[in-house]
Amino acid sequence: MRRVSIGILGAVLWCHAAAAQSTAQPVLPGSLQTSGCAPGYTSCYVPYSATNPVPVTQASSAAATTTSSSTVTTGGTFQQLAAANTARLSLDFENKSGNGDICYLYLGTTGAATTALAVQVKDGQEYLRSSGAVPSDAVQATCATTGDKYYFAIQ
Repeated sequence: MRRVSIGILGAVLWCHAAAAQSTAQPVLPGSLQTSGCAPGYTSCYVPYSATNPVPVTQASSAAATTTSSSTVTTGGTFQQLAAANTARLSLDFENKSGNGDICYLYLGTTGAATTALAVQVKDGQEYLRSSGAVPSDAVQATCATTGDKYYFAIQ
């Protein structure tokens, strides 16, 4: 008579395979409704479909845009472009110095701005935040030279 030994590893794999089988029904996304249900039911679950589409609410993005095409008052010194605003929808800063200077954009408390903590925006480049998490912090900027030009817009 021949003995077959599956060993500990075989027993674990066999138990794992047996445990992986499930009798649970897949969950379909849908909605709970109180009309159009089968007789005798006051509410019923209806899966999303072409006749019962997923409800979509579009966030309003209509907001006044405040723009500022200006110049740096004192090169190397941060100047505030906008106060903190928790309702801000977008922020756009473009370095228009035209001379190769790097501008720095700092998001945070006025007075704490340093070039080491700021976002570098090279000449002709742009920093744009218009979706996802838009910073609500105060906005400061500087460029290397007094008179360097920039474009700034917020909503």
